[in-house]
Amino acid sequence: MQIRGAADSPHAPRAATDRVVFLDVLRIFAFASVLAGHKFYPAIEAAAQDPSLHVTLRLMAQILAPFVWAGGAGVIVFFLVSGYIITQVLQRERAGEFLLRRIFRIYPLYIAAVLIETLLAALLLGQAVPPLSVMIPRLLLIGDLFGTPYALAGVEWTLRLEVLFYAIMAALKALGLIEQPKTLPWIYLALSALGLWAGPMPTAHGWSDGFITLYLPFLFVGSVAFLNERRLIGGGAALAAVGGIYAGYLLALPGINPRGANSHFLTLACLLSLAVWLMRARLRGAAWIVFLSNLTYAVYLFHNWLWSYLEAAARGLGLVGGTAAGITLLLLLVISAMAHRVIEQPAIALGRRIAARLQASGRG
Repeated sequence: MQIRGAADSPHAPRAATDRVVFLDVLRIFAFASVLAGHKFYPAIEAAAQDPSLHVTLRLMAQILAPFVWAGGAGVIVFFLVSGYIITQVLQRERAGEFLLRRIFRIYPLYIAAVLIETLLAALLLGQAVPPLSVMIPRLLLIGDLFGTPYALAGVEWTLRLEVLFYAIMAALKALGLIEQPKTLPWIYLALSALGLWAGPMPTAHGWSDGFITLYLPFLFVGSVAFLNERRLIGGGAALAAVGGIYAGYLLALPGINPRGANSHFLTLACLLSLAVWLMRARLRGAAWIVFLSNLTYAVYLFHNWLWSYLEAAARGLGLVGGTAAGITLLLLLVISAMAHRVIEQPAIALGRRIAARLQASGRG
């Protein structure tokens, strides 16, 4: 089955007929895990340890907690899905077309989210607008070159990593290496080993030190999964690449990011992704799956900073506790749906049209 819609997005295909359902399911888990980890984890952890709760409810909270801790499992699933889809996209797109369409996919909604976050912080919280020396690298997602603080209450780091991955994959395409898939697992292993040898990158922000070194290889794992599924590489090469990357992560993690060393979120994310992939033939699409999957990017961009404003508005109406949280979540989904419809979809369509015209003019 082709992922035709994935040519426009690492997150959302164009039409229901183009859906690959297991990818939609993984996207939904990913943003739900990140959202729950950032906004509901204390409540989940408290429920997991509350002796007054029924034992079944307590067990459910104990099972859920590792999957949402810090949103880590969701982020890894995002990376695995992106690696899978980007590799598929590059089977038919040239490097220039690929980069052009990625720009229109990633940047318009991201830039809108950053500008809205900055404006609201200035108007409602009295925060100073960052100087251009901060805003320009931030908006271009090249802040790691300048030690620029993250936007969007911290989630920007994953997008910086995505953009780096796109650049690497475009370079591999331009060099003709995507057309030599049997070499790719070894290239991925070599790049991963080079990152470990060079030391943690970046080292500017403390809590996220070394995220390129630790997590870029798992975008490669998603790529290996696609190549193996399509029988472009053998199972032995796939296992060697994935096993080598996973072993490198386990060895490097305690020294780079001790905060995550006692968590199993990466292993859980990989096992969950494998389980969903194994069940892919049995999964069936539904309208609600398509709807939620399409909101993945917008929810990810907005949730961590917009939540406090929406929750304050709900509490201003006299709502408290679970009711306030429920209304806040509903408002977040509505705003994300509007952003997807008004900004994200038109930008993707514009990128597609420009790429098609450039391709047609090149042929002419």
